[in-house]
Amino acid sequence: SPAEMPPPTSENRGPAYVGDSVVKGNAQISIMTVKVAPVTLLDQLTQQTEKSTDVVMAVQIRINNLSDTSALDYASWAGQPKGYKRDFGEVIDQDNNGYQRRMYGENTIPVGRLTNTSIAPGTAATDILLFKRPPANVQYLDLMLPGENIGSHDIITFRITADVIEK
Repeated sequence: SPAEMPPPTSENRGPAYVGDSVVKGNAQISIMTVKVAPVTLLDQLTQQTEKSTDVVMAVQIRINNLSDTSALDYASWAGQPKGYKRDFGEVIDQDNNGYQRRMYGENTIPVGRLTNTSIAPGTAATDILLFKRPPANVQYLDLMLPGENIGSHDIITFRITADVIEK
């Protein structure tokens, strides 16, 4: 008789939704909030904060380290301002339109942004990713995160439905 198929997992059943979590190795990833609003920016040189003059989509992500013994290396899915690697999250809508990540300059980041960090065993970290504001009539957005940022080879996909976007 043929071998039974394993139960479905997030890797083979399509995208996860806001409220779900995806486990890759020792990393458990979930979306905390999705907001369309101005964001508070931090100038890393002067430590001054100010509100952005534009409205963006801010996605807050939580990364739990499920290991009891090993730290989890995390490189922000915001990506590096300068670089040739695809180390950043990407967003597309139901019509395959892309939404660019929003950057504010080399030394200016949104409050809540992580850069490269090590998440201690049994703890969690949050990060914030910024993208161009989607239109009001968007049905859903797919956020694709490269697994390399947490030591995986898979792409992690979350579907953000219009009803969970806070305005």
